Amino acid sequence: MHLSYRIITDNDNLCFRVIMQPNTMDGGKHDTNSHLAKARIISKLQNHEQVRREMKRSLRSRMDWTPLPTSTHAANTVNPIRRIVDAVSVAPNPDKTLIKLHLGDPTLTGALPPSQVAVDALREAASSHKFDGYGPAVGALAAREAVATRYNHPEAPITADDVILASGCSHALQMAIEGLANPGDNILTPQPGFPLYSTLCRPHGIEVGGVTDNCY
Repeated sequence: MHLSYRIITDNDNLCFRVIMQPNTMDGGKHDTNSHLAKARIISKLQNHEQVRREMKRSLRSRMDWTPLPTSTHAANTVNPIRRIVDAVSVAPNPDKTLIKLHLGDPTLTGALPPSQVAVDALREAASSHKFDGYGPAVGALAAREAVATRYNHPEAPITADDVILASGCSHALQMAIEGLANPGDNILTPQPGFPLYSTLCRPHGIEVGGVTDNCY
């Protein structure tokens, strides 16, 4: 007797059921063939089950990821302004307009929209497709030349090679502090002043000394 069989798989093509039945059209052959076929089926089924178990084990391990501890650098990166803002629990006066002084974004009130010259230049740059790729990390040469021309002084001459364009004031301060100061150095900052100085200095072991501004 010879066995015929069907292997039923799931969506991942993993075997989970084997149906074996006698092959009535092959009754004259020796039973050895049926035993060999059965052994192959069982071996294949065992291999599929092993793969299935390994996939489940891998999925469980990914779901049970342990969060990594915070680095010392990250733990020391604290903006002092959060101590003030997070501690404020006073409800605003509904009869008065709230004047926000904690964020230097002039676009929030709509009183200072971007210059039309800048808008037109950005639109032209985007439509020309001349600047679709990555630009120089220090900024475009034409822009650096314009900055150098604007701020060049006989007593402090600068060229485009002396100019690095940053992504905002915070980025510029970060590059300046990290490029000039070493751990243990002291940087004098005005008090009251921009709290980001402390945020950028302390993770690098740079001390911040305040200079009281009596004209504030």
